[in-house]
Amino acid sequence: VYEEAKSALLDGNYESAQLKVSMAYAMIDDDQNIDPNGTFKKKLLPKIEQTANDMAVIVKALEELNLQSQEQLTFPDLPASRESVSLYTQLAQNAGSDMLHKRDSILAMHEIDAEYREALRKNQVYKEMDHFISQGIVEKLSEKFVSIAGVLTDSLNQLNENYKSVSANIEKMKKSYASNRVQRQKLEKELERISQERMNYINALSEMLAGETSPENPELRNQLTQNNVEGIFSDVIRSEIEHIQSLSEVDSVTYRELMKNYDRIKKYNQIFLKNNISADQSELLARYEQAIQSVKIQQPSETNT
Repeated sequence: VYEEAKSALLDGNYESAQLKVSMAYAMIDDDQNIDPNGTFKKKLLPKIEQTANDMAVIVKALEELNLQSQEQLTFPDLPASRESVSLYTQLAQNAGSDMLHKRDSILAMHEIDAEYREALRKNQVYKEMDHFISQGIVEKLSEKFVSIAGVLTDSLNQLNENYKSVSANIEKMKKSYASNRVQRQKLEKELERISQERMNYINALSEMLAGETSPENPELRNQLTQNNVEGIFSDVIRSEIEHIQSLSEVDSVTYRELMKNYDRIKKYNQIFLKNNISADQSELLARYEQAIQSVKIQQPSETNT
């Protein structure tokens, strides 16, 4: 019966352990010959009983924390902007971190053996808290993101059109002998600005989706698919490829930046694909990577001393 009590604790079932301990005490009281030296009654059973009681207190405190955290979690109404996406994401991360910190504090208040502390992870409330931290917070946040998504995608579409327009004007100027060099440089800087802004919006959309554990958020997904995020994303990759192919050689710092951008876009592809926002862009990404690998890296010049 003692072993059964231990086994119950290792399964996180403190109630069953308490029942088994009571049964063991009753058996000893009925027949002293079962425990002639008092080892079970005076040493082994009290320790198991105390651990079960501590686990009961811990579980009750975790249940209260779980309920309180879920009831009190709210997100403020923020303007529909990229900055709001980052702020909402930070608030969600803070909520999860705060819940974990409070849970750890509850566990630290009671000294129980490591094997039984680990067994608490099997308890239902512990699992519910893990689910809320990893999914529940994001699900609540998705309601805010749905209202923002339409505004962000409208802005992204406009930026993409502006990019195409400025890019076309630059190409015309390249073919014209009468083109103004200063004006062309001005347009190239404007194109660079639009390109960065467009990338920032792509990043914001991916940030909205990054915490989604499954593509089962139809409202948010519809907002993004109906506003041609897939088409714009492929445009972004193509324009990055064209930009890199225009480079003959770069220094090591610039090369690292090119690789950093590639890694970011590769991550966006994984997020969009997982959430059914875009088809897999692996073929374009392979061309992207090949273009970077073809860029020559400037070697530092040697100086005589």
